[in-house]
Amino acid sequence: MLDETRYEFSIRENGTTVTKEHENTPDVASIHIHKVDDAGASLSDVCFLLEYSVDNGANWMPVQYRAVDSKVFAGGCTSERLENGLLETGEDGIVSFTGLCRSNAMGTVKYRLTETATAEGYLLLTEPAFEDYLPATGETDISLTVVNVPEFTIQSLLLAYQYCGNRSCNSSKHRNDSYNHHYDIVFPTLFKILLCRFVGLRLSVIHFFEL
Repeated sequence: MLDETRYEFSIRENGTTVTKEHENTPDVASIHIHKVDDAGASLSDVCFLLEYSVDNGANWMPVQYRAVDSKVFAGGCTSERLENGLLETGEDGIVSFTGLCRSNAMGTVKYRLTETATAEGYLLLTEPAFEDYLPATGETDISLTVVNVPEFTIQSLLLAYQYCGNRSCNSSKHRNDSYNHHYDIVFPTLFKILLCRFVGLRLSVIHFFEL
């Protein structure tokens, strides 16, 4: 951070050397997360872990709390309630990691944001919500909207499969009905995807909506 303070001094004797040392304060930034469901409603009790790396992601460490008026350092975070790099969303679904160091003498600092626990009845994200460097200049804050989809149970899978079979029988008599034909395609595929999810295959939500 550029220090624009003017420091005055005077030289009263020839040959006198005046030395003034001043340490620049590193720039800081913040990461704000709004956690919502697929309908846009805020989700509380969702836990996020923020980690940092000074070697381009080779090694990761959780950020740690520092006081607002303390010295800025890589991995420091001024968010209250921070514990081992973890923060939890409130009723408004928002959580903020503040006072983050953007760069230090070793170079830029990389950050990784991971969801470690989600609201009851929702699927946990399988990939980091954010993994990148903070902006070197300009806007100091990053705002993210992270979406979770509802979790499906074995019972809902069986009901979906049963419903799929009924729709297929009905649509076989009415092939000109595009609405029924749509169910012939979507529901068997949907069932397979959800079933794969339960047997441990890591399928992203994006694949679900691309179908």
